[in-house]
Amino acid sequence: MMQEQSILQAILEKCSQKNPTVLRNLGCAHFQAKEYPEAAARFSQALAITGFQPSLTYALAVTHFEMRDFRQTAKLLNDIISKALSADPGLAPPFQTATETTRTFKNTPALQDSCLIEAYNLKAAMEFQTMNYEAARAVIGNIPPRHEEEIDMITLHNKAILDAENNPDEGIEILTHIVSQPAYPKETLANLVIMYFREELFDVAADFMAENIELCFTQLPEDIYNLFEAVIIEQTAPEEAYVRFESLIIRYQEQLKKFGNQEKANRRDGSTDKLKLAEAEYDQVLERLLPAVMSQAMMYWERKNYLQVEKQLKRMHEYLSDQQLWRTNMGHALFMLENYVEASKFYETVVRTQTTDLLKLSPVLLANLCVSYVMTSRNDEAEAVLRRVEEAEERQSRTLEPVGVAPAKDSNSSHLCLINLVIGTLYCSKGNFQFGLSRILRSFEPSVAQKLDKTTWLYAKRMLLGLIYKLNHHEVTLSATNLTECIDFLEQCEEAGRTIPLRVQIQGGRGGVTSSFVGAEARLLKKLFLKYAK
Repeated sequence: MMQEQSILQAILEKCSQKNPTVLRNLGCAHFQAKEYPEAAARFSQALAITGFQPSLTYALAVTHFEMRDFRQTAKLLNDIISKALSADPGLAPPFQTATETTRTFKNTPALQDSCLIEAYNLKAAMEFQTMNYEAARAVIGNIPPRHEEEIDMITLHNKAILDAENNPDEGIEILTHIVSQPAYPKETLANLVIMYFREELFDVAADFMAENIELCFTQLPEDIYNLFEAVIIEQTAPEEAYVRFESLIIRYQEQLKKFGNQEKANRRDGSTDKLKLAEAEYDQVLERLLPAVMSQAMMYWERKNYLQVEKQLKRMHEYLSDQQLWRTNMGHALFMLENYVEASKFYETVVRTQTTDLLKLSPVLLANLCVSYVMTSRNDEAEAVLRRVEEAEERQSRTLEPVGVAPAKDSNSSHLCLINLVIGTLYCSKGNFQFGLSRILRSFEPSVAQKLDKTTWLYAKRMLLGLIYKLNHHEVTLSATNLTECIDFLEQCEEAGRTIPLRVQIQGGRGGVTSSFVGAEARLLKKLFLKYAK
């Protein structure tokens, strides 16, 4: 294949370099060979001759995206979008009519030629890459609605990925449907397996990869396939999985040294395009190193060996110290080791990256930071974080909800709720169940229905199970009032949690997707508390 590409490039180089079609084809040839600076130069030369063309501009935007030049990518995409909407203002949101029905559009030749849908999808991918998930969802929401049979696979894929946090079962169903089609985005296969892992469906992931082994070999890069295989093997042979993770980490370290040296050489030579490419390649290897390191560290985390987690992460300091995930997990490891001073330092470096909206950060990180402050007698700083989160949630609520309309569940952040849950659990663990329990139950105000999701339930359930254990072993007593409060709370969780899934399950491996629900667990816990209320 590489030889054929070289022959094609040689032929095109002999053609007229003033012909935009030749330049475009040369750009495509360079792109296929991952020679992105050369591809960008050819596409730019073609555009200089033809003037604005949506498809050619989009090709240039994709090239800059691959080079991680997101500023130029955004500029080109915004140009495509603005011109498409100027030509047909009806394609601009909002899409709801005065009668609350949603306007739908057909894939007309004009819509396809405008590259509007492609531009929105690439812009969403760019926001996703930079972890601006809400912005990515907003961009996908701007895509003109179409009937189900007319929605392209890329839009379907991107929407499934962005919605997977709240609807993992639906995300798995959609991605499974996509990979059954003759043509689909190359990222789909990897994202489907990742979703299986995230929902702890390791057997299903193993079966899927075994049944589609040829597809996995051809569509997944070798190191990604090896990473997936190591995660699956970990379930039955952790020692072998550890060795495989280590092998990947060593390989990535060698690649990072190579690309790091290339960056230094290109910087000395003043080669801007080659420098950008080397930086992009370095960043891509970093993106692959990160999950390998975290997967290996997670093996110790699951065994509660937090000291070894810290050691594993520390040895990657040279490469990952500026990565938010690395800093967060270093904070978590130190937090579990009760080294609250050092844990807070790592958490603070992450918090400082968000000066405007703390809701973009993990609520668990913020909760642990507040607890670290409390445990080191820095209560004022903990209260300051709580105030900032509360103000951010109030701003979000005002932005999302019209005046006079009750807030919808999805418009409410659970950050403040989770922080109070973690602080309440801390007090319970220290033996102050009276105060801890009141803080936990109060964290769901003003409405359990608004605050309850699988994450807030996990923390509440953990505390309630701990309380049941203490009651059963006569290590603590609760007043009749406290017991009634717990039962009332669980009744509200049972009602509100009827449709909140906990874990995705695949029936018979292939027969469909089901979920267990928060409401069912709340009902079981309520029965246990009722025994003590008698």
